Amino acid sequence: MKLNIISILCICCASFSLILTPLLASDKSGDKSADKSTELEQAKEIVKKVNEGLVYLINEVKSKGEEKALEQFNKETPASVWGKGEMYFSTYNCAEYTVVGHPYKPLKGKKLLDLKDKKGKPFFKELCDTAKNNKDGGWVEYWWPKPGKDESVPFRKVAFIKGVEHKLADGTVRFYAQTAGVYSDTLTIKEVSSFK
Repeated sequence: MKLNIISILCICCASFSLILTPLLASDKSGDKSADKSTELEQAKEIVKKVNEGLVYLINEVKSKGEEKALEQFNKETPASVWGKGEMYFSTYNCAEYTVVGHPYKPLKGKKLLDLKDKKGKPFFKELCDTAKNNKDGGWVEYWWPKPGKDESVPFRKVAFIKGVEHKLADGTVRFYAQTAGVYSDTLTIKEVSSFK
C-alpha cells in the first residue's frame, strides 16, 4: 500500500512539474518584455538628461568658468543630479580625449584615447568620434563593469553620447561630450538609434 501511495505522489509531482514548467517559462518571457520596455524608457530618459546636461554645462562654463561648471559632474553618486547607481553621466573633452567630469574619481582627468573595454574595443575613441561626427548624438555599445560590482566582470552597455564645441574665454577650444548608458544583454543600437 505504501508503495502505491509513493508511486501516486511521484506521478502527481511529475505531472505538476510538467504543467508548471511552461507556466513559469511564460512568466519569464513576460518579464523580459517588461525589462525591454523599462530599458527603452531608460534610454529615452538618458537622451533627455544628456541633452539637458550639455545645455547646463555650456551655460555654467559661460557664467562660472570651466572648473566651477564641472564640479557638478564630478560629484560621486548619489549626491549628483547627473547620475545615480548604474545610470551615471560622464563628461569628456573629446578635443583632447580626456575625462573632465565623472562621478567615479579614478577616471577623472585621464587621457583615454587608447582605453579599451573588457573585450578589447577602443570604445572611448568610438564614443568621442560618435559625438564629433553626429550633431544630434549617437549610440555606442561596449563592455564595462557596473558601479559597485566586481571590476573584473564586464557587462554589456549601450550608451548615448552627444557633444558640442565650445570656445573658452581664453580662446581654448573644447569639444564637450556627455554620455550615459543602459547596462543590458538585449537592448540593441537599432532599437534606440531613433532616440536623440
